[in-house]
Amino acid sequence: MYEHSGWCVHSAICRECEDDPFKIPPRYALDPAVVASKKNYLRIPIKAKMIVPTIKDAVADNPGITYQCIREIMKPYAKEYTLTDSIVQDGKNLAKQELFGDPDDNVIYARGVASNLRALGHSVELIFHDRRKTLQMMTTVIIHEEQMRRKKLNMPALDKNLQLNYARSWKKLNEEWLNSVFGLEDGPQVEFLTGALFATSSSRNMVPLLQDVVQADGAHSTFGKYTLFSAYASTANGNMSPLAFGILFGNEDTKNWAAFWNFVLSVHPSIDSPKITILTDQDKGGIAAVAQELPSAAQFHCSFHRRQNILKTLGGGKGATPGSALWLYNILSGCHSVAQLEAAKAKYYPDMHPTSLKYLTKLDDKHQYPAARCAMGDDICMYSKSASLGVESMNRANSVARNRAAVDVLNAMILLVKLEGSRFDFYKKKAWSREDILTNRGADLMEEAFKDVNPREYRLNITNCDTFHRITVSRMTSTNEYTVIIPVNEYKGTRFGSCTCGKPKTDGIPCRHMVVVAMSSKIDGLTRIHIMPYWWTTAHWRDQYPMEVNCPTDISLNTVKTSAPANDKLRYCPAWLAARKKGRPKMDVREKSVMDLIEESAKKKKKRTRRIKLFCNICFKHNHNTVDCYQNPANEQNTLAKRKNSLEDLPEESDEDGEEGKL
Repeated sequence: MYEHSGWCVHSAICRECEDDPFKIPPRYALDPAVVASKKNYLRIPIKAKMIVPTIKDAVADNPGITYQCIREIMKPYAKEYTLTDSIVQDGKNLAKQELFGDPDDNVIYARGVASNLRALGHSVELIFHDRRKTLQMMTTVIIHEEQMRRKKLNMPALDKNLQLNYARSWKKLNEEWLNSVFGLEDGPQVEFLTGALFATSSSRNMVPLLQDVVQADGAHSTFGKYTLFSAYASTANGNMSPLAFGILFGNEDTKNWAAFWNFVLSVHPSIDSPKITILTDQDKGGIAAVAQELPSAAQFHCSFHRRQNILKTLGGGKGATPGSALWLYNILSGCHSVAQLEAAKAKYYPDMHPTSLKYLTKLDDKHQYPAARCAMGDDICMYSKSASLGVESMNRANSVARNRAAVDVLNAMILLVKLEGSRFDFYKKKAWSREDILTNRGADLMEEAFKDVNPREYRLNITNCDTFHRITVSRMTSTNEYTVIIPVNEYKGTRFGSCTCGKPKTDGIPCRHMVVVAMSSKIDGLTRIHIMPYWWTTAHWRDQYPMEVNCPTDISLNTVKTSAPANDKLRYCPAWLAARKKGRPKMDVREKSVMDLIEESAKKKKKRTRRIKLFCNICFKHNHNTVDCYQNPANEQNTLAKRKNSLEDLPEESDEDGEEGKL
């Protein structure tokens, strides 16, 4: 073989009596004219199907893997210049097709997947739209785009009659294309899969025993315009357990949230109860849907999103500045009783800026402060949960399924069931292998509750009743008194009671006054474990994961294809049928097409120049500096000085002859 000709063979199988099987000429012997005339002359022998076995596992873990990651995987096997974009893209598509199948081929088995999941005990509901409903969605999109186009051109908007005429003319003009996508009106009717709602079989037993704070959120997937909806609640060990999932076409609007909560209610009727708190980011669509489908449950604004909204609207830095809106919100959120909440409001409201006060009072107290929410009933508890961080973390944990949704909705649905099945088996083993009275999380909370508590600093007055003990607790240096109630009988190994300070209801753990009662040893048989609530005990954890309950996951799309009949009239909804996400588009800017985006991504990106960080120490906003703030007194003096100088520099006007004003 000739060296330095661009090729390197590490191993070869040759026929006998062939000493020189490779007829590749040396570089100096190549004729450029001959090479140009032969298209396949010295062509790179790597094909897309050759890299599939090497990258298959990586694509299975992350179907949206980037080109650069694929090239890193192939580095030991091929030169980088041989892995062109077309080879990498084709190899990635071939690997996805082998692993997950083609979306258009998979969707025809949607009903087969649903029936197989139901046979395993899971709850599944599929939502389909016929040709008429799908065309209605398309009509809404094209009319909206026409209205936006006319708005940019300063043209009058279309009224109702003109909208109907425009839609009819558009459909007539594109009739051939519409028939190819949606089928003929008088032909076989095509159905479009617009949603898949499902809940695991184990959730029916677990949901009534989970904590009464339900965290819900939506996460966008990369497959078309489908969105993943999920709802979780906490177990006795602080882990998140799902109520249900939904992969619905479109955004987080009222229609999709209403469909999701309606399905959750059909599977878990106990969720529509006054003691249930629905913790969300207070999306407008979610608020209306919860009020419509779960009228008895209460809604609560996620404290994290609430703080972000306050910072965005009013500023306030980190909330350490007295008098800022975020500072007051942190104080009111930390209150444990309505009396404490009202006292804080009476103390700080008069000194607050009217704008900050109006923003904080725009939302009812029961929707943003745990003390006000817990005061709505005796059996209401917030379990120290005021932010939807649990469901956000589960969205990140389910990123594998969301990546799988980049391939297919059915694949994502199957993978979510398998993920929850494996988690159920894992925590089931942990629950039944633990021998302590409290769970791991319960033991940690007990240590935190008893930390830095000195019973010598308190005075106690105990009154024994038939079914409970009433204890009056107060500090030696204070006149405030709190009443602690401790039941006589145990429930699941605990005697958790209540206190008028409100912390046991807002935080779901013993307060300092209950801890003092336990440490005083004045009640026979009352230990530090007894005053912990039952929802942190191992016995309750085992009730949530009983031995006889399982979460079967023996299903795959390939087995469904071999056993279930196919329906050739099923389709996925095209991505362009969904409304675009809400936002404020820039004026006089042409909306970019797909080809424009592709061309821009191919260009070399310019290095981003770092902006100077802006922050105002007066109004605590990040869009200007202190020097430029309109509330800065120095700015007012400078403005007056400039005006005075400008008036002095003006020339004096004179009209001695009275000529001014004459024609």
